[in-house]
Amino acid sequence: MPDNVKDCIHCNKCVKKCSFLTKYNIDLEAFSKREDLAYHCFLCNDCNIVCPKDIDGNKISMCMRINKINSDVEK
Repeated sequence: MPDNVKDCIHCNKCVKKCSFLTKYNIDLEAFSKREDLAYHCFLCNDCNIVCPKDIDGNKISMCMRINKINSDVEK
């Protein structure tokens, strides 16, 4: 998970810009805690473009996807 997720200031700029985050009414920090939504992100990068803390939703989503794949392989 990107280290700067904890730096989220909850300004909701990402939510306003991203239809995925809008649909679930979550910001990037909340998304980072929702592994069940990892494959719902469109990887469009709109959230990162507007984020004043440079939090990257693509990295969050890809990290969760990789974690899911690795946990499935271990089973």
